[in-house]
Amino acid sequence: MSLSSNRVGESVGDVVADALGRSEELLVVNPSRAAMVALVDRLSATEEPPRVRLFADPETLKALLAEFVPAATLADLVADGVVAVRTLQSVPRNALLLSPESVVALVPGPELVAGLVTTDEGFVSGAYEDFDRRWGAAPEYDLGTPPLSRVRETLQSALGEAVATDFEALLRAVDGGRDADAVALCLLAAARNEQLLYDVSRWGEEVGLASKATFSRTKTALEDAGLLGTEKVPIDVGRPRLRLTLPPELAGQSVDALAREARDRL
Repeated sequence: MSLSSNRVGESVGDVVADALGRSEELLVVNPSRAAMVALVDRLSATEEPPRVRLFADPETLKALLAEFVPAATLADLVADGVVAVRTLQSVPRNALLLSPESVVALVPGPELVAGLVTTDEGFVSGAYEDFDRRWGAAPEYDLGTPPLSRVRETLQSALGEAVATDFEALLRAVDGGRDADAVALCLLAAARNEQLLYDVSRWGEEVGLASKATFSRTKTALEDAGLLGTEKVPIDVGRPRLRLTLPPELAGQSVDALAREARDRL
C-alpha cells in the first residue's frame, strides 16, 4: 500500500483543512463534533470551497446542532449547495475523509491529531465506492436550524438594527456563540431595546428559530432568573401585549456585562 503526505497537526482542524485543500469534492464520514466544527469553520471562511458530503453519526450530529452558531452556519452551507448532510446507519470505527484520489483516517493522539493518508488506487477506489453507495441509500437530513445569514437579515428587518447589533454582540460575548441559547439571547437583545414579546416570538417562529411557545417558556425562565421584566401594553382589541424590559440594575450595563450576568444566573 502506498502512503502519501501523512499530516500531523495540533488540532483536528489542521488535518481537516489539509484534506479540504487536496480535492474539489470530499466525503466526510463519521467525523467527531470537533471535526464537524472545524469543517464548518473552514468551509465558511473559504471563498471557493470544495463540495462536501457530510455523512455523520446521528448522535454526534445532534450534538453539533445543539450549538447555535455552528448549526446555523452549517445550514448556510447547505442552503448554498456547498454541503449535503446524511446520517450513517452503521458507524465505522474511524473518522474518514474520502476523495476519488485519497483516503485520510483521522487518528487522535494525547496531544496531536494525525491524518493517515493512502493513495493506493485499489484501496481508495473500493472505500470510496462503498461509502458512495451507502450515501446513495441514506435519506437526506433536515437540520431543523435556519441559516445564520437568514437569522441576521430578518432580525434586522423585523426588529431593527439596534436589536440585531445587540444580538450579535451577545453571541460574541457568550463563548463566540458556540454554547449560546439563541432564543434567550434574542429575548435579551429585544429587552435591551424594549421590543414586544409578540413581535420577537412571531419573527422567531417565522424564521424557523423556535416556536412561540419556546419563546414564551424562555421568557419565563429569564424572568425567574431576574434577567428580564415585562410591561403590559394595551391594544385596541384583545389582551394587552408584553413589552420586554431589563431590570433597572441591568438596563445601563454593557452587552458584555449582560452576557456575564446571563451566564452566571442561568
